[in-house]
Amino acid sequence: MTKKSLDIAMVFSALFTLLAVSGCQSDRDYQARAADRAREYLLANAPELDSTQTSYVRYNDPILLTGDGLSGKVNGVKQICITWDIPGTGLLYMVFGTSRERMDNWYPNRLIKRNYVALSGAVNSAVKSCRKYAVTSYLDDISENDMNIVRFSDPEIITSKFSLRPEKSVNDPNLMPENRLEEPLVKEKKKPKEKKAPQVQISLVWNISGDRCLVFCGTAANESLAGWKLNFANICDRHDVDMARKKLLKRSTDYNTPIPVPPKKKAVKKTGAKKSSEVKQSSVKSAKKVVKKNAAAPAVKKADK
Repeated sequence: MTKKSLDIAMVFSALFTLLAVSGCQSDRDYQARAADRAREYLLANAPELDSTQTSYVRYNDPILLTGDGLSGKVNGVKQICITWDIPGTGLLYMVFGTSRERMDNWYPNRLIKRNYVALSGAVNSAVKSCRKYAVTSYLDDISENDMNIVRFSDPEIITSKFSLRPEKSVNDPNLMPENRLEEPLVKEKKKPKEKKAPQVQISLVWNISGDRCLVFCGTAANESLAGWKLNFANICDRHDVDMARKKLLKRSTDYNTPIPVPPKKKAVKKTGAKKSSEVKQSSVKSAKKVVKKNAAAPAVKKADK
């Protein structure tokens, strides 16, 4: 390699290093600008913070919480929450926005104040399944603001008395003929139906705009939502939800508290009357004793004579 070609290679290497460093530096600048926007937005929308807490926000770096967009990573766009765990509040103050990972076009959309408490797995599982169903099935039916209510706020949980939808079977006449099974030539013996444990109907309700609710109705083994399974989802008027409500398990404001499940009642044994079989057995025994006494009496009389 000649001296000239070596000099050219060194120049290109230096330029590449400079571009890489400047790229990293620009990403940090974008993140710093986004954090400044988040600070301004938070302080403008959190008047309850005192001077010490506002100073904490101004002079401390935030935490970045990221996640995929509603439909996954579309053009690299992600959900990004610039978050401060402010002392004395017991809450995470999260400024939500969407952007690419570089955060060059991140702007605040809303302020979320949350207290993350470990809940029962059953409640978490039910809420996650409802949110996933809402994103996939109601994205075009409700506004972006209503969808954010479902995604970021807590539901009201009630026991209800809605009309459940029957599960479709393969022989349902409403299905297409090609989807129905033909009747077997030899009829099989009907198996005895297994007794299913009684299910509790439980609905998760989000209040959305226009005095409406997005209702997710399902059944569970008990009021703790153990084994909760979605039966149907629907947009209902608040009045219809109130009419179908049997019992309030959780308000959206006390969502982070556990649902008290009443203990099972123990069966009380009755000690009063004896069973008829026991009465018959005791009468038979007493009758045998009487017969034996009567049979022994004549022998005693003969000995006396």
